[in-house]
Amino acid sequence: MIEQPFFTPKTTTKTSQFTFNSDHSVTWDDDRYFIFMEDVDLSWRAQIIGVDVHRCVDSVVHHECGATVIGSMDNKGHSRHKTSYFRRHLAERNSLSNVLKNHELQNLLWIVPLHLCFGFGEALIYAVTGNFKASWAILRAIFWNCVNMESTAEERAKVQAMRTVPDSILFTRMIKGVGKLRAFRDIGGVPDFA
Repeated sequence: MIEQPFFTPKTTTKTSQFTFNSDHSVTWDDDRYFIFMEDVDLSWRAQIIGVDVHRCVDSVVHHECGATVIGSMDNKGHSRHKTSYFRRHLAERNSLSNVLKNHELQNLLWIVPLHLCFGFGEALIYAVTGNFKASWAILRAIFWNCVNMESTAEERAKVQAMRTVPDSILFTRMIKGVGKLRAFRDIGGVPDFA
């Protein structure tokens, strides 16, 4: 069991008033995000400035996954994982944005190329299997980050200016390996799209 998780799902996150009001210059919720990966971003930013993230194993939270956007746990009765183009687009878009905003510069130099390789690889897999709409969803996510680089850089400057915890510490809290590969393995390959 992870003693100190890297993030907690936002549906189950409770923060102290102090955390949100300690410095009004930090945008805690990236208002460019509608959904997906915003919980990772919030936990990541908090830890960068020295706020610990903990899991309360005694709490009970009821949350219906996939109620807003199809996918995730909305797979009852399906032989393969089912998701939506919208979900894959936003998850990929926000994941890359999180990387660009929150990693230290020396780590961006190797993580961003790796992240892009896996993103383009996923788009290629979808294209080769004839799912051009899914391929386009991933490519649009990468393109969105290029177009919005200025606002991402502004968000990055805010959080990096307050950094007290280096990536080397945060890496110890992250799940090891490539999340995209683990997801494909866990769902049994390429998902179906609704």
